[in-house]
Amino acid sequence: MHGHGTLTIADGHVYVGAFGNGKEHGHVYVDAFENGKRHDQGTMTFTNGDVYVGAFENNNKRGQGTWSYAYGDVFVGAYENGWFYSPKTNPIFS
Repeated sequence: MHGHGTLTIADGHVYVGAFGNGKEHGHVYVDAFENGKRHDQGTMTFTNGDVYVGAFENNNKRGQGTWSYAYGDVFVGAYENGWFYSPKTNPIFS
């Protein structure tokens, strides 16, 4: 498989993203969709190696989540409309 596509596994998990040489390549989202948008708990892996694990609503990060940067930093906390919220500064980044 080569290009962009969706792979649905028998256990119900879904991989959506780019494929190259028959393997996932690029941003990959694993888990639930609603009306074609990321929804509920999921994992998003980015081409630079960053990984977000947490809640999505209407295609945005929302609720509790963890963003792990490829270089080692990890942010755990609440997200609203795709933005990370800190108790001291709202919002700080997406």
